[in-house]
Amino acid sequence: MWLTCPAPPPVVFLAGGSASNSALDILSADSWPGVQEEDVMLQPHEIRTTWREFMSASNVQVQQVGFLSLSNFKQLIIDVIATS
Repeated sequence: MWLTCPAPPPVVFLAGGSASNSALDILSADSWPGVQEEDVMLQPHEIRTTWREFMSASNVQVQQVGFLSLSNFKQLIIDVIATS
């Protein structure tokens, strides 16, 4: 069982940009155009890395919960059969 969660949006629309340069391909960007370096908390590559780490950890957690639920369900069935 895998959690299906969307990837970060590949295109981010920047406010105040013209029609020709208002979109940023975040999957290939190496900086935030039009943003001062001192105003940047996370670079695009850090966001991509953080998103991948989050998705990996989330998938593991969801798998563990799924396996635990399945195990509990099997035990419930065994208990019901044993008491009938």
